[in-house]
Amino acid sequence: MKSATVAPLSSADDCSMQRHSQSFAWATKLLSPKSREPIYALYRLCRSIDELADTNTRDVESRAKAREALLVLKQAVLGQDHSDQNLHSSHAAMNRSHLSPAQREAVARLIIGVSGDLTSVRIASVPALLSYCFSVAGTVGLLVLPALGVTDSRARAPAAALGMAMQLSNIARDVVEDAANDRIYLPASALPAELSAQAIAGKSPDALAACVPAIRQILQLAEQFYQIAERGFCYIPLRNRFAVRAASMIYREIGREVSSRLGDHGFAQRVVISQAKKLRLTAYSALAMLNPFAARDSFDTDIVQRAIQPWIDNVLETKLPWRCA
Repeated sequence: MKSATVAPLSSADDCSMQRHSQSFAWATKLLSPKSREPIYALYRLCRSIDELADTNTRDVESRAKAREALLVLKQAVLGQDHSDQNLHSSHAAMNRSHLSPAQREAVARLIIGVSGDLTSVRIASVPALLSYCFSVAGTVGLLVLPALGVTDSRARAPAAALGMAMQLSNIARDVVEDAANDRIYLPASALPAELSAQAIAGKSPDALAACVPAIRQILQLAEQFYQIAERGFCYIPLRNRFAVRAASMIYREIGREVSSRLGDHGFAQRVVISQAKKLRLTAYSALAMLNPFAARDSFDTDIVQRAIQPWIDNVLETKLPWRCA
């Protein structure tokens, strides 16, 4: 990968990060100085992709423009020519010069996944949900590995698993908020056929009760993926391992807090992890660094292979090039 001179995080970037992901913003402060700026650059790229889907979905014309912009961005990231001139092309081209071929492919898959959010979202099944999570979050796990200083290919499957686990936690947290945007990420196979986004967004007691089994199911899935992700922490340099482990613990806590609120439908109110709890989880992360399981020679590649690869193969119906050797 080419060395990059990355612009430092601007005050606008910092505000955007605090607004869109307070937990991520917290964890980035724990990264090594060498990794911080490349991670910020990747954040800017991913945020620009997300914003196209989040802010341009009000009408058919704006959705078409957003879809075209995402296509242009994807082609620019992959180094493909495109006849149209678009302000996102130059942004993507700038970032592409600092990305490895594998990272460019991850960004392209991310764009494909995000494009699905431009219209009403309904997820048919658990495999379809995992496919979506890999596209919009597992790819981000792969994308950040070089910036974290990770060189061992055996870290790729756990990195994808961590991204997917975090996305599942977010989905469980944002059920009502997503429904207000006509997006239901809970698998339809676990929901009543007549359940509508409007009923969920309106916090109908019956609608919220109908969501509980599906939320519980995806939180159980998230736990599996967090456990898989832990098997790869040993490949991250020590300082960055601390930051990633802290981020994992904080996002995991989001899911656990949602789970604790399922009985009284308290999940309808957005879960926020307090600063005090983040401090406590960060301290736990530091203590976890002393765990002998973090030693590199204790890592069993076959465990990760058996645990995650059947899921990923089922989702993508192919053997991935980054699978553990």
